[in-house]
Amino acid sequence: PLSPRLQALAQKYNVFSARNTGVGKHYKRVILIASESLSNKYLHRFNPNIPPQASQTLDALFDTYPSVSLRHVTLSTLYGLSVIFSSHPYAELSFENNYPVSLVKELKKHGFKTVFLRGADETYMDENLLFKQAGFDEVIGATYFETRPEYQKYIDWWGLTDQKLFEYALEYLQAHQDSPLFMTLLTVDSHVPLGRLDYLQLPYDEIDAEFYDRPTLPRAFARFGQDVKRFLKRLDEQALLDEDTLLLITPDHPSYSNTPTNKLFKPYQKEYDNLPFIIITRTPLDKPLTDNPLVSQLDIAPTIMDLLNLPQPKAFFGHSLFDQTARRSV
Repeated sequence: PLSPRLQALAQKYNVFSARNTGVGKHYKRVILIASESLSNKYLHRFNPNIPPQASQTLDALFDTYPSVSLRHVTLSTLYGLSVIFSSHPYAELSFENNYPVSLVKELKKHGFKTVFLRGADETYMDENLLFKQAGFDEVIGATYFETRPEYQKYIDWWGLTDQKLFEYALEYLQAHQDSPLFMTLLTVDSHVPLGRLDYLQLPYDEIDAEFYDRPTLPRAFARFGQDVKRFLKRLDEQALLDEDTLLLITPDHPSYSNTPTNKLFKPYQKEYDNLPFIIITRTPLDKPLTDNPLVSQLDIAPTIMDLLNLPQPKAFFGHSLFDQTARRSV
C-alpha cells in the first residue's frame, strides 16, 4: 500500500492505474523488434527530406497497422530497454534493483518462454546479466554467434549483421513454435554515429540519393527497412505470422547523431525525435490508438499486457495505447 502522500502523487500524475481495454486475446508468439536508434526523422512520412523509397517499408507498415509516435524517455540502449520492460521512467532504479517490476517477468509468470536476441556482444555493460534479471530465460548475442560458422563470418564492427540476426530469429522461432514465446530482437546496424561501415557483401537494394552511397544513418535505416520486409515475408512463408502472432516495432531510443547529414533534418521539427511504434497482426486490429500527445515509451509494456489480455502490474507508470481516457505524464 502507498503512503497517503504517495497515493496523492499517484493520483495527481495518474500512475499505477494501467488497465485493459478489451482489445486483447491470447497470442502465442510475441516478437518485439527494438531497432537501434530509430526515430521519426528517418521516415519520409514524418520528414519529406527523406527519399520515399528509403523508408517505404516502415511508412507502409505505419499506414496499414495501428501505429503511433511515442516520446522517448531515455537516450541509450540499456536505459531505453529498461524503461520499455518496466514502464518506469527511472531506468537505474530498475536495473540496479533486479527489475522489481518487469513486463518480461509478467509474461514468464503466464507461461511464456522469454529470449533476448542481439547482434552486439551480449556482455556489453553486463546486459547479459541485467536482462536475465529482467526475466529473460536466454540472452543471445555475438559471443554465441561466434560459435556458429554460418553466422561467425558475418560478425564485424559492433556485431552480427541485422540481416543474419533476423535469419537466426527465424531459426529460433521455428524451433520454439509449439510453445508460448516472447522474443525481443535488438538490431545493431544503425548504431550511431554512421551505422554499419561494412555489410560484408550482403545484398541490399541501393537508394539513388545523396547520403545513401556511403556509411550514414539514413542508409542504415533504409537497409533496416529492407531487413524488416524480408523478415516479414519469411515469417509469412513459414506460417509464423499467423493469427496467434503479435509483432511490434519500435526503437530502444532515438538517434541523436545527424553527422554528416544535417541538412536532411532542416528545418528541425520536434516530431523528428519521437519514436515510431507499430503493432502488426495477421488481421490488422481495428481499434484506434489514443491521440494523446504525451504517449511515450512508458506505454509499451501496458500496451503489450492489454493486447495479451493479461493483468496489469500495479507499478506501471504508463497506460495501454488503446486506452483513450487515461491522463498521461512523461
